[in-house]
Amino acid sequence: NVPLIIGSNTDEMKLFVYFTKEPHWKDSIYTTITSYGSKIWKSEGVDKIAEKLSDLPDQAPVYVYLFNYGNSQNNSSSPLIGNWSEKLGAHHGAEIKFFLGTDKNRWSLLSLMNKDSYSAGRDSLTNAMMMYAKDLLYFGDPNYHKQYPEWHEFNKNTHIKGLIFDLNEFDHKIKNLDYIL
Repeated sequence: NVPLIIGSNTDEMKLFVYFTKEPHWKDSIYTTITSYGSKIWKSEGVDKIAEKLSDLPDQAPVYVYLFNYGNSQNNSSSPLIGNWSEKLGAHHGAEIKFFLGTDKNRWSLLSLMNKDSYSAGRDSLTNAMMMYAKDLLYFGDPNYHKQYPEWHEFNKNTHIKGLIFDLNEFDHKIKNLDYIL
């Protein structure tokens, strides 16, 4: 019975569908399949689990996130070069390098796709995500240092269900996220 961080990425399914080569990433069905698939992934793999865990008596807090870095909804301001936000976006596993602080490894898939102009924002987002994880590990509360916006524990009875991790060119945007279950 320990506090838990659980989350998903906005474009979870793009990594898997892109490398199958069918449908092609330029086809409209690609966007439809990956969008719905990613929403199902979040619903089944995050929301339902967080809901079931939070219903248990004496359950330690559950903290939920949605990683949106590189998402293709607003491609004009994507931190990814070329068409990578449309091809892979905020794909499965992309957040791990941010939580671990290894996003500066220039040989990783995500690092090779980054625009250099977003490096300050990436660093800021990485620092925030690392602090949340470190605070949870050491103190059982991701908000221990109170350096970033408060990460509320998951509660199915409120509108605040978790955090969204995203950035713009200059800084991170961490805001309360209203999940729709």
